[in-house]
Amino acid sequence: MQRVVRQTLVLTALLCCVSAEASARPGNLERFPVGANRAGSGGAGVASRGSVWFNPAGIGRATTKGISASLSAYGYTVEKSPQFVLWDVGDGTSIEGDLKTSSVDLFPATLEYVQPLGELASLKHALGISVVVPDFDQFDGALIVPATQLLLELRARRISKSQTFWILPAWGACANERICFGAGPAVAVHQANDVSITTVFIEAIDGETADASESLQFELLTAAVGAYAGAQLQLAENLWIGITLRTPVAKVYGSGAELNVLTAIDSRSGEAYVDRVEVSDPKIEYTTPWRLALGIAYEKPGEYEFAADVRLMTGQSKVSLVRGPNGEIALPPSFPGGQIDDPERALVVERAFELRPTINANVGGRFHLSEELAAQVGLFTDLSGTSDSDVLANGNDQLSRIGVTLGGGFLTKETETWATAIYAFGFGSTLGFGENFQEELAPLRAHTVMLMLGSRADL
Repeated sequence: MQRVVRQTLVLTALLCCVSAEASARPGNLERFPVGANRAGSGGAGVASRGSVWFNPAGIGRATTKGISASLSAYGYTVEKSPQFVLWDVGDGTSIEGDLKTSSVDLFPATLEYVQPLGELASLKHALGISVVVPDFDQFDGALIVPATQLLLELRARRISKSQTFWILPAWGACANERICFGAGPAVAVHQANDVSITTVFIEAIDGETADASESLQFELLTAAVGAYAGAQLQLAENLWIGITLRTPVAKVYGSGAELNVLTAIDSRSGEAYVDRVEVSDPKIEYTTPWRLALGIAYEKPGEYEFAADVRLMTGQSKVSLVRGPNGEIALPPSFPGGQIDDPERALVVERAFELRPTINANVGGRFHLSEELAAQVGLFTDLSGTSDSDVLANGNDQLSRIGVTLGGGFLTKETETWATAIYAFGFGSTLGFGENFQEELAPLRAHTVMLMLGSRADL
C-alpha cells in the first residue's frame, strides 16, 4: 500500500502541474489573429498599411489620423487526451483513463491610434500606438480521469487567468511613397492568477485506501521591455512587401506569490500528514525570443486585397518564471512548530519553460461585395514552440493549432465595422502516465470556436 500512496502523491503533484501550466501555453506566444480589420483575413498584415502591431513602417503610409479597436468576445475550447493514464499497478490490475477539459478563451483585444505628422526632410512622418492583449486564456473547468478494474477517483478543478498586454508606441516614415520604415519600444506586461485543486482516491483489492489532495494558489505580475522595427517596399503598383523584427523583452519588474498545500492519508500504515509551502517573494524571470516576420500584400482599393505573412520565433533556453526566493526549484514542507527536510517530500515551486524555433503563417483575402459590404476569409497556423523534452521536464502542454477565419464588414468612407468567426483544430501532446507509472507523452487534441467584433474610424 505504501507503493500506492507514493504513486498517488506523484500523480497528484504532476497532474496539478499539468493543469496549472496548461493555461499559460508558454510555447504559443501569439495564439490567434489580431486586429479589428485583419483577423478575418487570417491575421496577415506585415505588408499592409496603418497598423503599429503588424509593422510600424505601415503607419507612414497613413493619410488620415484614425483609431481602431477590436472587442474581446468569448470563445470555447474543448481538449481531450486519450490514453492519458495507462497504469499497470500489478496483479493483473491496470488503470486506463482519458483526460477531458474545457476552457473559456477571450479573443485578442486591440486598440490602435495613428496620427500623420506631414512631410519633413522629404519624408512623410507619422506616430502611432498599439495596445494589444494577444494572449488571454481564462480557464474555469474540471477534469475527471475515469478508470477500469480498480476503484480510482481523480478530480481536478482549476480557475485560471493568464494575459499579456503589449504596448507598442512607434514612429514611421515613408520616402517617395515607395519605401517606408519605422521603429519603437515594445513593452510587455504579463499577469497570471491561478487556483487549482486536485484530489486522488484509490482503493486497492484488499480494501486498503490511499487518499491525497493538493491545492495551489499562484499570482504573477511582470513588466518587460524590448524594441520593434520594420520596413516596407513597393515592388509594383498595389504590390508591397514588408519585414519586421522584434527583439527579446527582458524583465524590469516582477512580483508574485505561491501557496502549495499537499495532504495524504494511508489507511494501512496509518500515516497522515499535511505539507505546506508558501513563497511570498519568489525569484521571477520573464523573457520572450526574437521574432522575425515577412509579408506580402496586393491591394486593389475598393475591390480586393490578398496578404500573406510568415513569422519566425527563435528558440529559447530554459526560463524559470518563478523559483524560490534564492532560486530554489523545490522547497521542503513546513508547518507550525517544525520543518521536514526529507527531499522526497519537497514541493516543487518552479514554473519553467523552454522554446524551440517555430515558423507560422497567416494568409487571407478581402473581397468587396459592394461599396458598403465586404467579406474576409483566411487561414493561420499556431505551431507550438514547446518541445517533447519540455513537456516531460516542466509539464507544459504542446498544443499546435491550424485555424480558419471568416468575416464580414460594413464599410463607409470613414468607418469600418467587422465581425469575425474562427475555428481552430489543435493537436499535440501533454504529460501522461504509462506502464509502471512512467511519465510519457500522451496525445492531446482540441477544438476552439471564437467570435470577434471590431471597428475602425478616421478622425
